[in-house]
Amino acid sequence: MTKDADLIAAYEVKGEPKRPLYVATGNIRNAELILLVMNYLDLMCAVLKDGGFIELDRNGITVR
Repeated sequence: MTKDADLIAAYEVKGEPKRPLYVATGNIRNAELILLVMNYLDLMCAVLKDGGFIELDRNGITVR
């Protein structure tokens, strides 16, 4: 899990890390972040189990 935007470029070039979760929410209150994660936790776990790339932002998740 990271908020480092360089992760996307590294993933596209190297395919690593194998199960990245990129948090692209910018500044967000802890309560909002917790709610966002809880809303998508089951889906994120399923995607990461298969080795997918997830980008989490204020609007939800994008699976790459």
